Amino acid sequence: MATTTPEIIRENMETLIHALTADSLASRKFSVERGDLPFRQWAMANIGASFRRFAIEHGQHGPVTISTEELEQTSLDFQLLVAYPRTYAMYGDQGAQSMKTIMREDMYLIQAAVGLRGFSNFVAGQCTSETTFKNLDHSEPDISFLLMRFNVPYQRSPNDS
Repeated sequence: MATTTPEIIRENMETLIHALTADSLASRKFSVERGDLPFRQWAMANIGASFRRFAIEHGQHGPVTISTEELEQTSLDFQLLVAYPRTYAMYGDQGAQSMKTIMREDMYLIQAAVGLRGFSNFVAGQCTSETTFKNLDHSEPDISFLLMRFNVPYQRSPNDS
């Protein structure tokens, strides 16, 4: 039986998102940020370099729903944050409205790659990923974030628990 780990799932998600070509501002690619600082803090300190930078963190495991000597089926929540600086000139004539449109376009593109519609992209031992939350977060003065949460059921070795 195929099993996987949270690290492999996260790395697969990062690779899939990094490979996306957006509909708007296509020359500005998605780029993963794995620095020492928490992602929000890094993005606010590096606003000029933050456009389409993203980070994926994993949270709590769900309960084990299947358990045998060879594998366990469980789930894990992943949180994705993508940064969009509020330098509206880069978004075109409509400024803030264009930024929100781009954020929504990117949200649907990401969901198609790593959400329910991206099922062919999953690694062995991983089941369909459910998008449990998506939001455009405009709480910071100089930067906005696309926030998505995914619940990913997967199979792991009982020795990895």
